[in-house]
Formats: sequence, structure tokens, C-alpha cells
Amino acid sequence: MNTRIRHIWIQNIHMAIRVGVHVSTNSDSYQAGYEVGVKGCEQIGTNKPNLVLLFASTYFDQKKILAGVQEACKGALIIGCSSHGEILQDTVRTKSVVAMLIASDTLISTAGAAIDGDSSGALGTQLANYIQTNAKAAIETCLLFQDGLRLNGSAVLQGMQQVFKGSIPIYGAAAGDDFAFHATYQYAGNQVLQSGIVGCGLSGIAHGIGAEHGWKPIGLPVHVTRATGAIVHEI
Repeated sequence: MNTRIRHIWIQNIHMAIRVGVHVSTNSDSYQAGYEVGVKGCEQIGTNKPNLVLLFASTYFDQKKILAGVQEACKGALIIGCSSHGEILQDTVRTKSVVAMLIASDTLISTAGAAIDGDSSGALGTQLANYIQTNAKAAIETCLLFQDGLRLNGSAVLQGMQQVFKGSIPIYGAAAGDDFAFHATYQYAGNQVLQSGIVGCGLSGIAHGIGAEHGWKPIGLPVHVTRATGAIVHEI
């Protein structure tokens, strides 16, 4: 395999479970990241959350956003990705940054990122192996954020479940880029990646998963006659 794995973070936290969320529309990339970090920390009562889920528009300088969040949440594990729109409560925004901060005395997070794989499935398999091997407790669920343009999401999941044997629920998102269809970004610790996947195995907290969509068909069904992975060439 030609896959490269980047970094693993393992943390044990010592306080009750607390969650803070905040969104910023500050046009300054660093300040937007710093603001969501500071405001989120105020909600949970500490500036040392152990896990930050971060989503941002590609309108911003991605590295500066991450630097701002890191400054506000020193030592926190940060994962996430760029988006097509940022959601908080019942509002979808554009050109914004949104973060969820989690602090817990029971949560154990084990995360890593994989890039430059031979295939989407190989990336998933390599990442799942890495998380499972380095986890300090049995993985109960896994977050996944992946490139939404160049990777096949189904193949990534299949690769991961080959390792997890279908026993671990996986949920997350495919990164977007404000419908520019040029490049998406994945956040892993202090790094901004492209064409990769970021995963985080979680242990020690109760969790639930729900899924729904609001799509409605607007035309007749069609048959794809030629495709390569997730890229449709002919209908």
C-alpha cells in the first residue's frame, strides 16, 4: 500500500460531559477560528476541551482558522472538514465557521488521518487499522470526515468495516467547498489536508445516530452507462 498515516492523538479527560457550540461570520480567518474556540470554551466552563469538531467555508484561509481554534483550545484534538454550508440549530449559513467543543471525564478519543492511498478502500482500511491498533479502550463508534470530490465514500466505509467487522457504527460527512468543486479540506490536529480522510474512534460515552434527508425527485430515473467510482461519465 502507498498510504501515509498522519498522527494519532489519544486523550483522557477529567470532568463531567459538557458541550459548547458557536458559529462565527468574522471575515478574518484567524479571528473566526479563535472566536468559535473562545465562545465554545465559555459554554463548557474550561479552555481545555478534549475534542473539537470544526466545519468551515472555503472562503477562509483554512490554516489560519485552525491556528485560531488551536490558540483558544490549547491541547484539544481538532477534527473536521470544509463544507458547502455551516449548520447551527435551525440555520444554514455560508462564509462562516462553526465548532462543537466536548469535554468529558469518560471520553477517550483516538484519531488519525490517511492520505495518498492506492484507492479509497485502502485509505479506509489503513485508517481503521491505525485507530484500532492505537486505541486505549474498545472503540464504540467512529467519526469520519473525508474528501468529497476525489474519494468514493462507499469504498472508504467498506474498507473501514473490513477492519471493524461491521460491529462499530461510523458516521460523519464528506467535505465540501461551497459548490466550487475544486478542492476540499480535512482537519486533523494541527494539519489541513487535501484528498484524505480523518477518523476518530470514540469510547466511554453514550451515543445515538439518526439519519434523514429532504431530497425530492425532480425528473425521471436514468441509467448510468459509464462511471469510474463516484464520477459519472455517461448517462
